[in-house]
Amino acid sequence: MMKRFKNSLVVIALLSSLMAFSQTPRNKIKSLKVAFLTEKLSLSTEEAQAFWPVYNAYETEMQEVRLKERRRFTGIMADLRSMNDREAEALLQAYQDLKKDKHELESRFIVDLKKILPARKVILLFQAEEAFKRRLLKQYRENRRNR
Repeated sequence: MMKRFKNSLVVIALLSSLMAFSQTPRNKIKSLKVAFLTEKLSLSTEEAQAFWPVYNAYETEMQEVRLKERRRFTGIMADLRSMNDREAEALLQAYQDLKKDKHELESRFIVDLKKILPARKVILLFQAEEAFKRRLLKQYRENRRNR
């Protein structure tokens, strides 16, 4: 049983990697992330079937919040000195609202995950995401250095 599961993971990782070569950079990264998280979390078939729709929905919602954040704040910080107090107060309130949205989204995500995964795997997920980001940044820096 365990051997079959490990073989399935290897196949999934391999297929993800192969698919990544024919995709856009964003899709390639997503495919690599799926394989990385699947391996690090050691998801059972049942866990994976329940986990990925919840994870993907969270990622989509969080991406929308980040996009809203970029639209709202990009370029504004450079004009901070020219803002009056009322404008600065409105900007600060918008910032707090977005932080609150992110926090609420993450809290709902954790509640949903705990229905699917044991708490240990939820924590492992956050560690694995950070490890993936570090690996991605390291690869990016190495690629820039080698140009």
